[in-house]
Amino acid sequence: MGKIKQKNIKREFLLTLKSKERYRWFKDIQRYIKEGKTAKEACKLARVSRGEYYYWKRRVDEILSLMKEGCQIRPKIFRDLSSKPHISPNQVSDTIRDLIIKIRKKTNAGAEYVAHQLLIKHQVNISTSGVQKVIKRAGLIKKRKYHQKKKEVFISRQYEPGEKVQIDTKHLKDKNGKKFYQYSAIDLATGIIYKRIYENIDPRSSCNFLLEVVDYLPFRIHRIQTDNGFEYTWRLNPDIKQIHSFTLQCKILGYEHILIPPASPTYNSHVERTHRIDKQELWNKKKYSSLQSMKKDLKKYVTNFNHNRATKSKNWMTPIEYTNHKFDLNISKLKYRVRKVCN
Repeated sequence: MGKIKQKNIKREFLLTLKSKERYRWFKDIQRYIKEGKTAKEACKLARVSRGEYYYWKRRVDEILSLMKEGCQIRPKIFRDLSSKPHISPNQVSDTIRDLIIKIRKKTNAGAEYVAHQLLIKHQVNISTSGVQKVIKRAGLIKKRKYHQKKKEVFISRQYEPGEKVQIDTKHLKDKNGKKFYQYSAIDLATGIIYKRIYENIDPRSSCNFLLEVVDYLPFRIHRIQTDNGFEYTWRLNPDIKQIHSFTLQCKILGYEHILIPPASPTYNSHVERTHRIDKQELWNKKKYSSLQSMKKDLKKYVTNFNHNRATKSKNWMTPIEYTNHKFDLNISKLKYRVRKVCN
């Protein structure tokens, strides 16, 4: 039994007990009055204030006047009336409600993001809690199967642009089941991303992607962080002793190559989170039949992410606006260049 159901059952039980108690002392006072005592004396014997007695007497007389003759008083008459208002003057209009539902269904985003979109695009100022209530009434919130534990508060370190760039790989499939590989990079300080699709996942593709990241980011890189995949390192392959070409490429460019602990994807949490966003906002919306169409849409998506996608973590600014505001840079537009070294 859920906690809400238990709470409702307990509340109903207490209301029933209270109504039976009121019914008991009301009958006692009526009996004392019939015996010749005054209302003041009867209330004193029943240990009830005269104001409460007269309130329930008026209620009982009104109900009995509407009932048929000969009907008797029941304990349910003494139940408390609902405190729920008959009207809600602060309820949003149907037009705003439809807008909220439309944005929620399109983006599947939270109440804060929906409230921000209403303010920016439709000039409608409504609180986050108000948006949350509309979404809940519309049945667009999934019930949790379990109670989520409270997580410890973690204060992330503040980085400078280019101080650390995380790179990772995601597997993709077209509608025919053919596999492709998406390389992703994100700068931790600014949140600027760069992504590209390759037909093969190997050291050659990794080195090519690194050179494209260097061309795309408008500031100097200092560290590159990756997992322990064979496209980045031979760390988990005991048969190969030579240095990996990706690590060598980092050294040539003057970057430090950092490897996360094995089987610890949380160390690459920033770039892993972008993979989830890619899935929600790009790959789940359409089934692709060719590699060219996937590359074309990914290019538009990366440009839109960096220039137009505002988030709460950046004070509702886009990554480019946030970079210019916080680090006093003057970035106008990033150009998505593709080196034709790999397909």
